[in-house]
Amino acid sequence: MNTSHRIFFAVSVSWLNRFVVIGLGMVLIPVLFRHMDKEELGLWFLLGQSGAFLGLMDMGFSPTLTRRIAFAKGRSGSDAGANLSDETRMEIAALAATGKVIYRYLTAGVFLVAWVSGFIFIDQIELHQIDHKTLWIAWTVMCLSHALGVWAAMWSCLLQGTGHVGWDGLISIVVQITTLVAQITAVLIGGGLVTLATIAAAGAVVTRVAVLVFVRKREPDLFRLQGHWNQEAFRSMVGPALKAWATALGGFLILKTDQYFIAYYVGADDIPAYHAAYQLVANLMTLAMAFALGSQVFISQLWQSGLITEVHRIVQRSLRFGLIIMATGTACLMVVGEELMTLWLGPGQFIGYPILGIFCVMLFLEAQHSAVVTASRSTEDEAFVLWSLGAGLLNLLLTWWLVKPFGLMGIALGTMLAQMLTNNWYAVYRGLWRLQMPLQQYVGRVLLPVLVIFLLAVTIALGSKMLLGTKVHPAWIVGSGVFSTGTVCIAGLWIVLVDKAQREASHNWFGKFFK
Repeated sequence: MNTSHRIFFAVSVSWLNRFVVIGLGMVLIPVLFRHMDKEELGLWFLLGQSGAFLGLMDMGFSPTLTRRIAFAKGRSGSDAGANLSDETRMEIAALAATGKVIYRYLTAGVFLVAWVSGFIFIDQIELHQIDHKTLWIAWTVMCLSHALGVWAAMWSCLLQGTGHVGWDGLISIVVQITTLVAQITAVLIGGGLVTLATIAAAGAVVTRVAVLVFVRKREPDLFRLQGHWNQEAFRSMVGPALKAWATALGGFLILKTDQYFIAYYVGADDIPAYHAAYQLVANLMTLAMAFALGSQVFISQLWQSGLITEVHRIVQRSLRFGLIIMATGTACLMVVGEELMTLWLGPGQFIGYPILGIFCVMLFLEAQHSAVVTASRSTEDEAFVLWSLGAGLLNLLLTWWLVKPFGLMGIALGTMLAQMLTNNWYAVYRGLWRLQMPLQQYVGRVLLPVLVIFLLAVTIALGSKMLLGTKVHPAWIVGSGVFSTGTVCIAGLWIVLVDKAQREASHNWFGKFFK
């Protein structure tokens, strides 16, 4: 497969993965709401959120090692399907051997740091229906599963760095389906926190083992070579890895700390409704970021080969793709969000349009700057550390200040303001400069088309809702909003994203199919 086909495959797998998770989640979350009390459910969401914290414990080596492997492959040619030279194979084998040693030490560190940090935080949560012992057992199981995940992360780096993007996602689809079905079954028969954590841990281990087996079959030559620890390669990775870790830490402090504030200042009972509303918008962002994440390895290879024009083409397409999805998706949620939550979780679970609106604005801007940063960091430009950490610390300060007078809205507002004052503008400016893409080109080719599509989606969705009135069943309102904004989204992607050659190929394919 060439570069375009591999990116398309990675995006397709990412979407399929997300749709599977969303679909099963749409079943799992209502089951959790109906069969677990609010405190236990809030604690489960809190444990799940902690996975983002544990993901920081690889100290930034995963993206750095993946990028170094991609750079090495790029020296054998810019084409994704180019054969590896003997020199490249030896370099990748040495990087793999170095990575295995690094991850052995990280595994023990992840478990110890995570378990101790949990000891500090969990004892401070006031519990009414769940005892601390049960919570401790569940947390220990989660720590163990994430530690094993870090230990085997080396194989995902090797798989993605050599250009086989999307395959690890395809593997995880099967495991996630099995895991979520097992969790639904466990809850229905009375399972609690420990059971859910154990199932999640088993799924994580199976995923990593399957990735190792797959990469051995895809790149057998790399496993035949006896790579050795490379001190020079390790030293050269330490700086970028620590910067990547610090940037990720800032991202965690920005987007993954809300539930800790809710648990400490408001109460775990309020986490489920807040989490459900946030998850709706976060799922959109996951779909929107599929192109940017799937193309980063190829940006590294093209950058290594000096093909800047090709880099611009990929970055602009990823931004159009992501922002059109975010624009039409948020338009849908802001029109039929209440009906969707009522249909999904039942009456009384909607967090309100003000907080949902904050989520929509915040994650739209997050998707924009994250796509630019992902492309910029693919060139090993780790220039966002101070701004990311600053945004994280500012978020903690603003959230602590606003949670007391405004409650849940203050928590959401603190995150949005912290991002607007820092990353939302600086990351876009600095990333475009690194990629050598003029700002006016970005505005004209990306932002203006997205703005037009958003206004069109909102107008059509509001019009269809007004025509239906308020006396119809919520399912009709939700269906109308999804259909109208979805149609605008597909049309916008077709007009803005698809070039002339791809349109002609599509017409020929459909012509042959219907003939």
